[in-house]
Amino acid sequence: MLRQWNALVVVLTGHPSSLTEKPKRVVPGENDAFSSENAVRAKINSEILGEMVRVVLGTGQIPASEFGSLVDSLNQGASFEGVYNGLVRSGRYRKLEVEYPKTTSTVISSFSDELIRVESDLKLLTEFDLSSALPLGYMDPSNPGATDPRIQGMHDFVKPLVLNRKEQDLLGQAKKFQKLFSRSSLFTLKRVLGEEILKIVDEKKQDRLDLAIWYSKWAVRMAAKKVDFGLPLRNSADEKFHFDWAMKASVDQLQWETLNRIHRLLNEAHEKKS
Repeated sequence: MLRQWNALVVVLTGHPSSLTEKPKRVVPGENDAFSSENAVRAKINSEILGEMVRVVLGTGQIPASEFGSLVDSLNQGASFEGVYNGLVRSGRYRKLEVEYPKTTSTVISSFSDELIRVESDLKLLTEFDLSSALPLGYMDPSNPGATDPRIQGMHDFVKPLVLNRKEQDLLGQAKKFQKLFSRSSLFTLKRVLGEEILKIVDEKKQDRLDLAIWYSKWAVRMAAKKVDFGLPLRNSADEKFHFDWAMKASVDQLQWETLNRIHRLLNEAHEKKS
């Protein structure tokens, strides 16, 4: 139990628990506190980056030199959000979107249901159109003016599709999103939903109480989905725990916690049979 607690404290707060911290050997003449703090921070950054690569790209491997460079950037003050955005806007990610053009109906349904709820929490609604369902910046180099075959027959969505807050039938709204994104890649869906969840955090970050209230309720709702989010306490349905953590955590940490859940949710749905 102590090991699980320490793992959560390290990943979510950036500091090891004093309950499990081992005594450090002091060497006279060295700045032990500074050195130890930097070492702990570098380890945390490396672990979170490893998690990010696995859940975002679907693989635990990127070139060692690139991984090291990203860890160095984090150690020097780069944000997790910045590194995440770099990953989902990279040529590697676009390649995944193009090479895996379609996912299962289970993923589409899970994505659409969550997108409806996320959009309902936004002050400024997002307009979705045909391009929203395609890989980022996608264009067929052999025929730049052609319509992508994955969106043929979907021309009733040429006009922007926006959630209607006044419409009570959320199931009907979800079906519209299901149709729009019916031929999208798993990686496109993860990117789109990630962008929307970041918008909520951005809208609420000026009011930490509002942000913590939203996050704690959202985290409990996500826990009800019975998806393994990587740490036992992430899966907790204890609203007070999530609220207390959100009140103390940095916005950057909170952003990754939301993104991690979104990606793991769709990854697990992808592994199920449609």
